Amino acid sequence: MDQTKLQYVLYFLVISLLVVFLSFGTIQTLENETNIKEYSGIYSREFEAVQFVECGNDESWWANALPEIDYSLKMKYISRKNTEKNLIFVKVMAVLSDAGKYGHFGMSERELTIHELKYSSNQVPEGCFEWD
Repeated sequence: MDQTKLQYVLYFLVISLLVVFLSFGTIQTLENETNIKEYSGIYSREFEAVQFVECGNDESWWANALPEIDYSLKMKYISRKNTEKNLIFVKVMAVLSDAGKYGHFGMSERELTIHELKYSSNQVPEGCFEWD
């Protein structure tokens, strides 16, 4: 087999493995859709950290979203970036993971996978989050 054919075979194998690997995440997402609930809380985006804190809860969860939702959240957050309180309040439809290690270097015990952004605001409702 000449070198060009061998390269094509290797490319095919790598692409096939990527498709299988990426499909696994899609299958898990479909399985998790039955666990979707509404969550309200604070969304924060910093260097190597995307966090969500549910109203009335002190635990910070790693926030993960579909690309189009992530873009909307990112644009809303950027509009607050240089303000005194650069957090935003959101209501989302999402799935909360089991306990584990999630996010950058496993910094969060849980991951909130956001499927739908229902509402976002620069105004945080009173009692939702205590400012330091």
